[in-house]
Amino acid sequence: MKRLILLIPVFIVSLFILPGCEEEKTEAKSPIIKTLSAESEEKGVTYIVSLTGCISGLEAIALDFECGIEYSTDASFSKDKTTRLRADNEYSEDPYTVNIINGVTSGQKYYYRAYYINQLMLYYGGVKDFTFTWKVAQNGSENGYEYIELGLNVRWASYNVGATKPEEYGDYFAWGETETRGGYLWGTYKWGFAYNDLNKYNVNSTYGTVDNKTTLDPEDDVAHVKWGGSWRMPTMEEQEELRRNCTWVWYSSDNTEFNGIAGYKVISNMNGYTDRFIFLPTAGWLGEPSIIDVSTRGNYWSSSLRTDFPGGAHSIMFDSKHVVISSDDRSLGLPVRPVCP
Repeated sequence: MKRLILLIPVFIVSLFILPGCEEEKTEAKSPIIKTLSAESEEKGVTYIVSLTGCISGLEAIALDFECGIEYSTDASFSKDKTTRLRADNEYSEDPYTVNIINGVTSGQKYYYRAYYINQLMLYYGGVKDFTFTWKVAQNGSENGYEYIELGLNVRWASYNVGATKPEEYGDYFAWGETETRGGYLWGTYKWGFAYNDLNKYNVNSTYGTVDNKTTLDPEDDVAHVKWGGSWRMPTMEEQEELRRNCTWVWYSSDNTEFNGIAGYKVISNMNGYTDRFIFLPTAGWLGEPSIIDVSTRGNYWSSSLRTDFPGGAHSIMFDSKHVVISSDDRSLGLPVRPVCP
């Protein structure tokens, strides 16, 4: 008996409940594979694309079979651009659904088709397409201060503490201090008069009093103290996440997009967020008595102590050629870019 396949594309609007997949009449009762709908749903910072198909008209179900959906950026479904998602293998003529969770790029057109495999043959349904656009707003606010949603584990503020827009440097703070000063030296540092005379945030008795604190308390976190709400300084790990999951585009001081302020446009690489960015200006750092490396280098505090040398704390540092996780003496004045959950 010949096995035939009849491909009949059917599109069902996602607002309606999908009907059962009715068997179509064929002389040989070959399997009928249908590609049905693509639906999407957003849940906070997660999105789900649900692709649906069905099989019907089987004379007998194979003991070893597989069905599901393939999707691809290529209309011809080349192997290197195609992903196959297997559905549950309990045969029913009702539609089956597979889910893509945060796995497609916003604005990219995708092609998809249902498939069925038994011990002998592979069958496909008709090809359809969908384009998913992430709808979460780029900007939001927490306690009156603006953040940008980059698709990371935290939201990043649009500007520095003490600033009112992205290209402003803002204020400079010693690590663990919440007020500004005209200059920054060990002799005036709140938590010790030298790197080996620490009285808070220390894990090694060589450097002073040990309390084993490695992350700033809320009352010593200038982002939280100044902005309130759930704002805080980023951890070293969150700065590293920003470094690794974004494209860093250098802007020199002759740019017009950021009013002639040098720095990095930090563009998200996360699916659904590739149109989102923050700008980090090269604010330099403040020692005694003037700002150093302004317009050529940026250093931003994290809330994380450098445990192998408690006289220092971690920061993200960049110039026109490098972006690295580094550290600085706690007594120095650096800008702060806050984050919130």
